[in-house]
Amino acid sequence: MLHGIVSLDSSLHCWRCEVTVQAPDKAGMFLDDCRARFDFTQHTREDCDGKCWKSVDLIETRPSENYTLDRLLRKDTDLYKLRSSRRCFSATELLRAAELGVNTSDGCRKMTTVGLRSPAAIYSCVIRNSSDAEIDVQVHFSGIEDHHAEVADIEIAQGEEERVDEKEFTHGDSDGKYHKTVELIRVRKFDGSTIELKQPFDGVTAPKKDWIFEITNDSIKSVDPAKK
Repeated sequence: MLHGIVSLDSSLHCWRCEVTVQAPDKAGMFLDDCRARFDFTQHTREDCDGKCWKSVDLIETRPSENYTLDRLLRKDTDLYKLRSSRRCFSATELLRAAELGVNTSDGCRKMTTVGLRSPAAIYSCVIRNSSDAEIDVQVHFSGIEDHHAEVADIEIAQGEEERVDEKEFTHGDSDGKYHKTVELIRVRKFDGSTIELKQPFDGVTAPKKDWIFEITNDSIKSVDPAKK
């Protein structure tokens, strides 16, 4: 888990871990090895044009008969054993992190196996109206920063479908273009009521284009076009 660190200065500074150890499985690679409990003697302040993040091991949760004192004492002891990494993630590194599925607003990313995986992201979609009436649909896209957000508004007649194209954005000084991802589908029905479906979407385990969202009278279904 990565946590954002708030800077009180007008220009952002971060604390970089200066204590390293040899990686056990890769010759010539060194890993940050600072204590999870912050120590000024282990860190150096640096300017940052992106965000300050730290990573820290998770404390093992175990049942305890004495839930109060015993747990507090063990947690305090474990904090001295845990190791952490702190440093600046530049604007360019944040772009790369987003492509790998990291939520760059808080730095968190779900892991199912050791190593990196492709982001479970939808870049474009097809909205299919299988309800009994015309519907208004909003497809919400997001990028890295809040101002990258975009909403596509469409009207779809009963029994029809419409494709929502990919959206792109640029960031910082980079000339590259990046894909916005679908975050939310909101449907306004004929009677004025609304239904919505938020990320994560069922069946999406990798980057997808032309993913199908099927609208019925009372639900929004996430449908893999390869299985239709």
